[in-house]
Amino acid sequence: MTTRPAQDADHCLSDHETRARLAGILDTAPALISLHEGKDHRVTYCNALHDHLPGPADRLGKPLVEAMPEFATPEILAQFDRVRATGEAAEATELPVEIAPAPDRPAVIRHFRQVLQPDRDEQGRITGVMRFAFEITDEVAARQSADRARNRLQTLQDSLAAFVGMLTPDGTLTEANETALSAAGLKPEDVIGRKFWDAYWWSWSEDSQTRLKAAVAEAARGETVRYDAEVRVAGGAHIVIDFQLVPVIEADGSVSCIIPSAIDITQRLAAEEQLREALAQHQAFFDNTPVGLAMLDLERRWIRVNPAFAALFGIPACDHIGKRPQEVVPDGVFHPDPVAEIRRTGQPILGYEVRTPTPAFPGQERILVHNFFPIEVDGEMRAVGKSVQDVTEQRAAEDRQALLIAELQHRVKNTLATVQSVARFTARHSEDKAALVASLQDRLAAIARSHDALTRDNWSGQWLTTLIRNEIMPYDNETSDRVTITGDDVRLNPAQVMSFGLALHELATNAAKYGALSVDGGRVEISIRAARGALSRLVWKEIGGPSVEAPTRTGFGSFLLDKVLGAELGATVTTEFESDGLRVVVNAASDRQAPT
Repeated sequence: MTTRPAQDADHCLSDHETRARLAGILDTAPALISLHEGKDHRVTYCNALHDHLPGPADRLGKPLVEAMPEFATPEILAQFDRVRATGEAAEATELPVEIAPAPDRPAVIRHFRQVLQPDRDEQGRITGVMRFAFEITDEVAARQSADRARNRLQTLQDSLAAFVGMLTPDGTLTEANETALSAAGLKPEDVIGRKFWDAYWWSWSEDSQTRLKAAVAEAARGETVRYDAEVRVAGGAHIVIDFQLVPVIEADGSVSCIIPSAIDITQRLAAEEQLREALAQHQAFFDNTPVGLAMLDLERRWIRVNPAFAALFGIPACDHIGKRPQEVVPDGVFHPDPVAEIRRTGQPILGYEVRTPTPAFPGQERILVHNFFPIEVDGEMRAVGKSVQDVTEQRAAEDRQALLIAELQHRVKNTLATVQSVARFTARHSEDKAALVASLQDRLAAIARSHDALTRDNWSGQWLTTLIRNEIMPYDNETSDRVTITGDDVRLNPAQVMSFGLALHELATNAAKYGALSVDGGRVEISIRAARGALSRLVWKEIGGPSVEAPTRTGFGSFLLDKVLGAELGATVTTEFESDGLRVVVNAASDRQAPT
């Protein structure tokens, strides 16, 4: 500090009072303030806050290394030398200092922000260095804690105040800290002395300025004002701040100044929006999943129920909440106590099946499969989750599938047996290999046509007239009257279709090679008679063909008619070789009239 010789007693008294007042202010300042002179930076003044630091009780007149050894590291001494030599201020924004609270106690690291200013006399000459050291230990700890929280919880990077300033009650900005200025790329002269709402932070929006004017006026009346605001920062970017105006009220009730402060909450708002989005997605998943989902608290009461779960029981989700399962569906079948079992074993309960009617399906037994699982927070079970599916239709489909597989196996065996019979008979009655191949191909093709027809109808059977037309098609067309079908139509079961298909194939083939369809003018008449919906009698009559005689040996057609149709229908087959063509009569047994 510099002094000026007194010119008279009054002036000396005034100067003395001024120094005393200044000393009182400095002693109560929340910073370590000291004045140093000479090359060894002797202490010529230090405020009362130094009394709380270890070291010599009397620091005045001692070099810095003796008076304040904890602040006399080589780097700090070099800063003092530069300030004294250049007259330029120096600042250490985060200076770790090792301080031992007492000789018998371990040293601790305390952090300071230190500012060194040159001290000049009235001629402007540098006479010493003024040191300001602001302890920021708590701030550093808070920042480190915030960094850890950011990594763990993805919260804001800056949880400390990003702006601190001072306003007059009429809204004139008188102070702004470096953080606020640097955030916007401003210098103090750019904003100090101007109306706060005209500063760079707010001047981008008339609405923002109007709201701030109203907030300042409210604070000037003694009210604390707080709201979220959007401000402009460096590069024209925008951030959202938690903004606050706090009036400083004097003893007489007047407002002497207003303290504006703010925290950047841009990232927090983004995180909250992401959380809202995540919760909305979770809720949408919970509500829209087709599986019944619900949650029981540890008192066995419903706390969450999704629509699919409610639909299974025909009771609205809201009517479940706060009630036990037996209170919602008194007649239902439930697991005795899933909460107790999971607590005891620590394991989920999977595939718990019950058969019970529900209000959604009164009078119908439904098959419900339940899964119970623990819901834990920090390793502690807080609730029990439940999923439930109605598998009634699924089980019925599985049963149908099992029946179909068994039926398919039966049909495949029958088809293979038919193929084996055809192959054996054809081989025994074929004169050479070429004839064997040709006959076998034709007969297997007939089997395949019958099989295809059955497959198209899901093996439910086939109409006899349709089967006849399929086999006779190569020898007739829609405009010809060489083949006529009269009488009733009947539905054949799959086994009958396979047998009739082969038999009709043989009759049509023989008619085309040797019978009525082998000459012009020949024709075939087929008549069908039914009884109680099943085949009773079928007559195949060839007319206008060559003269026929009874064969000397049994052909494949006769074998099919006698053996296969006889076996499938319990039928009596009569074959007559008349002068103008073959006549075959099939009389079905009366006890096999209903198709299966």
